[in-house]
Order: sequence, then C-alpha cells, then structure tokens
Amino acid sequence: MWLPSGKTAGKKLQHAISSVASLLDGKLVIYKIGITACPQFRFENPDFGYTHAKWGGFQRMVVIGKGQLQEQAMLEAALINYFSTARPEGLQNVGPGGEGYASSQESSVDKQFTYVVLKYLN
Repeated sequence: MWLPSGKTAGKKLQHAISSVASLLDGKLVIYKIGITACPQFRFENPDFGYTHAKWGGFQRMVVIGKGQLQEQAMLEAALINYFSTARPEGLQNVGPGGEGYASSQESSVDKQFTYVVLKYLN
C-alpha cells in the first residue's frame, strides 16, 4: 500500500487515510500507527516486536508510506490525529505521533516507513 508518487501532500494524505480506513472497515480491531527504518525488524523483534504478546500480539503490519524521517513523522501524526476522531475504538497510540522524530536513533537512516499494525478480534 504505497502512497502515489507525483501527487500533492494532500492527495497522498487522503490516499493514506483511505488505505488505513479500508483495513479497519467493519472489523473489530486493535491497531497502532507508527514509523520505523525496518518494518520486519520492528514487527518481529523478540524484545519489542509487535507479534509478541507483551506488545499486543499483533497479527499484521501494513506499510503505508516510505520516505524521509520528517515526512513520515508528519504522516504518522496526521493519521493518528485523523483516526483518533474518526475511529478511536481500538487505536493504541498514546501520543499524537512524531515523538520519536527529534530523538530517533534511526534519524540517520535515509528511508523511514509509516505503518499500521493490526490485531483482529473477530
């Protein structure tokens, strides 16, 4: 689910919102939006990966966007802001998004990924 290239920021955001909404539509789900330099490592890591029960036992990770850290932090924050109102049920984000941008250990990595992790309850 990549954002369309060559589009305005607003069109990319609307595409990202539609993509996440389609994953949630009509489903009982717990979900979290985030950014990382390595989606597979973030999802499967034995210490802090989303698949492990202590971090929620999430079943699926979908990458929504890829780009520079600042751009992806803004996309993360915009998605959290939107879904905290449009679909607050199940949203696990505590902060408004982008918190890791200023202090990120991954900030030297060229590409970052915005993702949503999901745990379906029905």
